[in-house]
Amino acid sequence: MTWTPEQYAEFIRSHADAEGRLPSYQQEWMTFPFDVPSLPIKPWLDPVVPEPERFGVRPEDCRACAQQDQGIWLNENWRLFACEPTGLPVLLMLQPRKHYDFADLPDELAAEMGVLLRHIAAAVEGMDNIERVHMDRWGDGSAHLHWFITGRPTGQLQLRGTFCAVWEVVMPALPQDVIDAHSVEVARRLQASFGGSITSESQAEGAAKS
Repeated sequence: MTWTPEQYAEFIRSHADAEGRLPSYQQEWMTFPFDVPSLPIKPWLDPVVPEPERFGVRPEDCRACAQQDQGIWLNENWRLFACEPTGLPVLLMLQPRKHYDFADLPDELAAEMGVLLRHIAAAVEGMDNIERVHMDRWGDGSAHLHWFITGRPTGQLQLRGTFCAVWEVVMPALPQDVIDAHSVEVARRLQASFGGSITSESQAEGAAKS
C-alpha cells in the first residue's frame, strides 16, 4: 500500500511532540556541526501539493542552459565549474550542456555520466590535500541536472558524511586564488584522464600559478 502525502505527514507528526518537533539523535555524532545542550527541531510542516515549480523547468528560462559554454572544463556534452565562494578546497558542479534532468537523460549520456563522475572522483582524490570525494544530486531547486562534487580535506574528520554540506554553509570562504588553484588542478587531471578541454580562463589561472 502506498501513502498519500497527507498520510506520510501524519505518520511523521505522530512521532513528534505537542509542538510538532521531532526528537534529535544526531547531536551526539562527532560530525554534528552545532555544540549546544539542546537544539530543537523545527515543527513538521503540512505537505504542499502540488509543489511549486522548480527554477528553469523550461529551457528558455533555464540559467544553466544560458551558461552551457562556461566552466573550468568542457566536452561536447558536459561542463564542470567551481561553486564559489566556499570554505572547502574543492566544491564543483557537473551539468549536461543540454537541458536534461536525471530521469530524462538519454542512455548514452547516462552511461557517459557514470564514467565521467568516476574520472572526476579520481581527479579530486588524487590531490594531496583531499581525502575523499562526496557526490550529491538533489534537484529540488533547479530542474537542470546538477551534481555537487565536494572534496573533503584530509584530516577534517568532522566533515565526514552528510553533515559536510551543513558545515560548508557556515565555513569562512577560502581566498579566491586558492579556490582557483584547486579548480585548475582538477581540470588538468580530468583532461589528462578523460579528455575534453580546459577553458581559457582556467588555463590562464594555471599559468599564473605555475
